[in-house]
Order: sequence, then C-alpha cells, then structure tokens
Amino acid sequence: MEITKWIENNSEEKYKEFTEKLVKTKYNITGIRVYKLRNFAKELLKEYGIDSLSIISDNTYEEVMLQGFIVAYFNTSLEDKKQLIDNYLHKCDCWSLIDGFAGTFKLKGKDYENGWKMLEEYKENQLLMQQKPYIERFVLCLSMNLYLNDQYINKVLKYCEQLTDRDYTVKMANAWLLTTAAIQYFEKVINVIIKTDEETLKYFKGKIRDSYRITEDKKERVKKLCLKK
Repeated sequence: MEITKWIENNSEEKYKEFTEKLVKTKYNITGIRVYKLRNFAKELLKEYGIDSLSIISDNTYEEVMLQGFIVAYFNTSLEDKKQLIDNYLHKCDCWSLIDGFAGTFKLKGKDYENGWKMLEEYKENQLLMQQKPYIERFVLCLSMNLYLNDQYINKVLKYCEQLTDRDYTVKMANAWLLTTAAIQYFEKVINVIIKTDEETLKYFKGKIRDSYRITEDKKERVKKLCLKK
C-alpha cells in the first residue's frame, strides 16, 4: 500500500489550517482527520500486521499519529509491545500525539495490571519525566482513562499532588485528570488540589466550571478554593 498516496488523497487544506492553529509540532501537518487515521491504522494492521510500522515514515505529524494508533490497536500482550510504546512516546512533541494514543488503549486482565506497572516505571524515572514532559502527560492521560477507580485512585492522586514544578502540558493534563476524578471522588480531589500550585489550580477551576458532570454546588466550592500555604 502506498502511504504517500493515501496521505495525498486524504489531506484537507482547511483541516490542515485548523490543526496548525491547535497543534505546535516539529512535524509537517498535512490535514487528515483523526477518524481516518484510526481506520487506516486498522486496515494496515489487517494487511501487514505490526510490520506496518516499517512502511511509515516520520515525515509528517499524521504519519507519527498513525504509528501510535497501530501500536495501540496491535493485538498482542502489553509486555510484547512495551518497547513499541516507548519508541512512539519518544517521538511525541505535542499534546495531540499523546492524548489520542492514550485514549486508544483497552487493557484487560493481566495487561491491565501490567499497564499500571508500566506507568509506575515511567514515574520512577524522574530524569526522563523532566526531559520528556509529553511522556509524563501520557502517564496522566492513561491513568485518567483507565485507572480512576477504587483500586488505584489514591495512588493516582498521590502522584498528581507532586506535580507542582512541571511543564505547562503536564499541569494541564493534571488538571484534566483531577477534574475527571472529581466526578466520582470529589472530596479526595479537593484535598489534593488545595496543595498544588496556582497554575494547576487555575486550570482545574476552568475545567470544573465548564464540566456538565459537576453539580453547581460543587462548582461553587471549587470557585472559592485557595491554596494551603
């Protein structure tokens, strides 16, 4: 299958201009809608399996995103594709390459447990987290998508509480995670957010204000929040 031809046939100039306003990346943007990339990733996997990655370059933003979807959809154990995940994450330089990737994972059984262990391994590598903030964003996004439950919530929130000296993209993801967690674990989240930094609190307040899943009385409580000194 000719990847370059497919990109040419599915690129849209207006969507390219729209994406360029939202995404800052070193990769060239061609303007392909995400649902098309997802569908194409599944087609490539069906035809070529994981060898699909060998015929896709890093020339464009869309090709890199396509690689992420292929890795996420690849039907094998998490253990067998950990290196593929790591390889992809090291290519990411913007929020959108991370968020779609993290949102695609469906982990069950042993893979679910191993997914948490993988996140723990990333978190323990603090030098990596400092050098590669988008990998830390992945940790937060995957935690938000898969691990906001009774089994893991305390561990997730404990980590969130530590992220007071991070890059903008990490703080924004942290606020997003905390807002999502507040739907079910409001009091726990409040105990964390009042210990965080001004920037994260500001993002959190904005996301809570815009959430249709948070009641008005809780929104009023958040509006009045101040940080503990």
